[in-house]
Amino acid sequence: MVLKNDIEQESIKDGPPDEVLKDKDAADKEWREAQVVLKSFLRAWKNYSLYPDTHVNCKAGLKNFYTQLENYLKINGSLRFEFASGALNFKGKVILSEPREEGYLTYNLFRDGIQWLKFKKGIEEEELNVFLGILNKYRILADEPDGDLVTALWSNFLPHIQYNVADLFWGAEPEMDFTTTPKPESKLSSSSQKNIKADEEFESILPIDINALAITQREYEELNTMVRLEEKRDPTPDFLDALIDCLLQNKQKENFESILEAFEEEFNDSIARKDFEITQRILKSLRYVLTYTEAGTPWIRPAIDKFFVSVHSDKSLLPLQESWDDLDEKQLAKVKNFLLLFQPDAIESLCNMFLKASPLNVRQMLMGVINSLASRDYRPIEALLNRPEEELIVNLVNILCQIKGEEPIQILFKMIHHSSVKVRQVVINCLLQQDVKNIQKLYTLINDENDFIRRTILNYMKVDKSGTSEDFLLNYLGQEKFKSDQETHVIECFKTLGRCGSNRCLPFLTQTLTGRVGLKDMLKQTNRKGAAIALKTIGTEDAVKILEDASHSLFPNIRYIARQAMKG
Repeated sequence: MVLKNDIEQESIKDGPPDEVLKDKDAADKEWREAQVVLKSFLRAWKNYSLYPDTHVNCKAGLKNFYTQLENYLKINGSLRFEFASGALNFKGKVILSEPREEGYLTYNLFRDGIQWLKFKKGIEEEELNVFLGILNKYRILADEPDGDLVTALWSNFLPHIQYNVADLFWGAEPEMDFTTTPKPESKLSSSSQKNIKADEEFESILPIDINALAITQREYEELNTMVRLEEKRDPTPDFLDALIDCLLQNKQKENFESILEAFEEEFNDSIARKDFEITQRILKSLRYVLTYTEAGTPWIRPAIDKFFVSVHSDKSLLPLQESWDDLDEKQLAKVKNFLLLFQPDAIESLCNMFLKASPLNVRQMLMGVINSLASRDYRPIEALLNRPEEELIVNLVNILCQIKGEEPIQILFKMIHHSSVKVRQVVINCLLQQDVKNIQKLYTLINDENDFIRRTILNYMKVDKSGTSEDFLLNYLGQEKFKSDQETHVIECFKTLGRCGSNRCLPFLTQTLTGRVGLKDMLKQTNRKGAAIALKTIGTEDAVKILEDASHSLFPNIRYIARQAMKG
């Protein structure tokens, strides 16, 4: 792509020069934040014009743009720029000035009728990648352009990037004067003038040669081919385009709902005949209408939401459920594409499909879709966690574990006592992988009936040097009434205390090791052994001295336990 001289000379990494970014109010924090986003936007756009989108510079520019934009949107919710010829405005003030020439961002967007551009919270990096690719494709208009910028933006459906298109061409062309130059007045009467004019017009009509209208055999065959192709062409896309135009123009609720019924019927038919591209087109079109709902028509959103609830029901998706074994990988990819356009409320239906599907690739695809929908709204998952199907709950827990935020964590904590051992294991691993400090809220599981869960808790306590695990174990070992079959568990608890403990626990360990108990109290003897192991593990000078003193005790059993611990 040919760039302007000033763009060629500018460093890609440095971005646009600061002098073109006009800071009207240096004290305005939001203005400065918008400048930062705009710089990263222009830098990324420029990289896309110089390198393939897979190039490291493009990826770095995209990542930086996404990071800066996400930081801005977290605070402000949305970011809107308005376009004029050669200028970009923010909050009614010029924030960027550029030459009014092709190849510059402000000129290109203004040229194609974009009046304003708005980025919304929730935007994803891939969405920006598609957006930058479209801007780059139509950076310089070709002599015979393949499509246009506005159509490309519409067809790719970018839900978090809104824009407004002006009606550029109405009255845009200069008015032409088609009046003829008045001729000198003729002395002929008006009737004579009319006769002369009629004769002139008659003479100007050339005779038609019938032979010239005949077509050759080759032309006849080409016409027949065109007719056959037209007859075979699927009229459904044209039908859907007509329906979507009706939706966009119709302001009557009853008519709008009737059109939605036609869409639903076509949706069900497309699923039945496995025409998943049409299925995707229907959902994309309705999401587009939903995104650009006008003020004054509050009934549009509930009507479209009702449509989505209907089409993702078990009944509507039953033909799909029955055809899993017949779908190849290409068809399965198309199914995934349209399922991703569902709303998060579809998660329950997708879970039902997951439980009934047998092919592994289908189950993996469905869980991937559920994961994506849950990232937009995890609440439908929370409502399913009481289901009895263990495999489903395990998968849903893993999805919850990937969602950032305090509320998903609290949901997981409610499940630490789930009836399924496997579910408890997954929940605990998720919580501890997210933050090892969560171990402090899982201490009660040290008494879990499952050996794997108990060992998991103890292993995490071993590396906790905050003192909370030490305090818990001191209280637990001092107060808990252990049973005779828990000797191994008691020893493991003392070993853990030795790993996470400090000199603060030495009085307790000393008393446990050297305190007087009956020789027949075998559980107390287990405690002595555990205390000696803990002292050896702590290994401080004071701990070693206590162990050495015990190795010279007057009581044989204490001497033996201490010496065995010292041997390691």
